[in-house]
Amino acid sequence: MISITRRQYLISATRRELPEMSEIHLSCGAYLYAGEDLKINYLEDAEKRKYIVLGNVFCVDAPGKCLEESVATFGGQDVNELVKNWTGRWLVICDGEIQIDATGLMAAFYTTDRNWCISSSLALIGAVTGQVPSQGVANQGLTWQLLPETLMDDVKCLLCTQKIEISEGIISIIFNPWIEDYRNLGTQEKVSKIANLLKAAIVNIERFSEREVWIALTAGKDSRLVLAAALAANIKFVAYTSDHDNISSSDKLLPVKIAKDLGFLYKFIKARKIERVKIIEYELFTAGNSKGVDELFYARGQFDKIPSNAIVVRGGLFEAGQQYARKTAGSELDTFRRGIESYYRSSLTDSRQKQAFVKWLKYVDDNPISFLDIRDRMYLEQRVGGWAAAIEQALDINKWVSIQIANSRSIVAILLSATTEERACLSLSYDTISLLKPELCKYPFNKPSIKDRIRIVKNVLLSPEKMKRNIKRLFR
Repeated sequence: MISITRRQYLISATRRELPEMSEIHLSCGAYLYAGEDLKINYLEDAEKRKYIVLGNVFCVDAPGKCLEESVATFGGQDVNELVKNWTGRWLVICDGEIQIDATGLMAAFYTTDRNWCISSSLALIGAVTGQVPSQGVANQGLTWQLLPETLMDDVKCLLCTQKIEISEGIISIIFNPWIEDYRNLGTQEKVSKIANLLKAAIVNIERFSEREVWIALTAGKDSRLVLAAALAANIKFVAYTSDHDNISSSDKLLPVKIAKDLGFLYKFIKARKIERVKIIEYELFTAGNSKGVDELFYARGQFDKIPSNAIVVRGGLFEAGQQYARKTAGSELDTFRRGIESYYRSSLTDSRQKQAFVKWLKYVDDNPISFLDIRDRMYLEQRVGGWAAAIEQALDINKWVSIQIANSRSIVAILLSATTEERACLSLSYDTISLLKPELCKYPFNKPSIKDRIRIVKNVLLSPEKMKRNIKRLFR
C-alpha cells in the first residue's frame, strides 16, 4: 500500500511522531517534516538570508539558469521578486514566511489552533489532527472543493494570492497580490515573452531535473504549446497519449501523425482493466480530494507505463489567457455570482460548497486586484488552486514527476493580461505556437470526426446537464 507521506510535507508548531518522514527544526521555531522523494533545497542569497525550497523549481528567465544561481544572486528583500521567474511546483520558507508557487499547485492545507500545522496533503493533515473528510468531491458539477474550505471542518487551504507568516509560534494568513499588470503590452510582445519563457523553462527542465522528459500530447492547443517549446529548444523528449473511454479520434490519430512527420518518439498508452486496489490507494492518498480521468489512468495501470525517472511536462494552465467563464458569468461581483450559481446550480446547493463560495466572494471583495477580472480570480484561485492542485497532489502517488510548465508567475501574469479580442481568438496560444514551431500550425486543433459528433449527440441525449458545453462542439 502507498504511504500518504510520499513526496509530501508537514510544518508543525510542535514536534510530531512521524517516523516515515525526516525532521527539520526551522529557525522560526516550527518543525518541518518531509516525506520520501520530496526534493529539499537549502539555499542562501547574496544577503546571507537562508531559504528552504520544497519541490521542483525551474527558472524561466534564462536557459541554463538553475535554482541555486537564482537564489545566490538575489539581493532584494521581497520574496515575490525572487520567485516570479520560477516554474514548477514548490513551497519556499524564509525567515518565518511561507509562499507557494504561482497557482498553488503545491497546496498548503492548514489549521490555526495552538498546535497548528500546514501540509501539502489533506490525507496527511487529517491523519495528524484526527480529522476525516466529510465526503469526497463530486463527479459532476463542481468537481473540486471550493477554497478556502476543504473536506475537513477545521482545515482550510491557502489561496495562491495569500502567504503565511509565522511569528512567536502563531501563523497569520496574509494577502499577497503578486500578479503584475502586463496590459500595456501588445499581442506580439506578449507572444514573444511567453515563447522565450517557455523555451527557457523546457531547456532547464531537461538540464536540471536529471529525469527523462515526457510530454503529454493530445490534438489540443495547450499540449501543442508544450510540444512547440520542446521542438524549438531542440531537447530530447518522448511524447505520449493515454487512452480513455471518451478519447476523440483526433486525440488518438493526430499525435501519431505529428510525431511521424516531425521525427520524435511517441507512445500510445492503452488502458487495462481497473484494479480496485488502486482506486482505494488513490482515494486514501488524496483523502477523496481528487476525482476524474487521472484516477482511472492510475487504476488502469497506464501511469505504470511512464518510467519512474520521467518528468512529465503538461500544459494545463494556458486557459488563464483564454475564455474561462466568459460565456457563463458576468465580470461584476453580483452578475458573476448569479452566473456561477446558475451554472453550478446543483453543486451550490451543497452547504459546504455554498459556504466556501460565500467566503471566497467576501475575500475577493475585501482584497481586490484592480486590473484582474473576477472570472480570472475564479480560474486562478479556484479552478487551478482547487481542482488542478488536487490532481497534482494525487500524481505524487507515482514515481515520476509531473510539471505544469506554465506555472510561473511571469507566464501566468502575461496570460491574465490577455485582451477580450485575444481571448476570443485564442491568439496568445496560436501565435506562440506559430512563433516557436510554425510547422505545428498546419495540423488541425481538436477537430471532431463524424464518430466524435455522434458520440457527443449520444452524451447530450443521455446527460442533458452537459448539453451547454457539448452542443457547441458539434458545429466546430
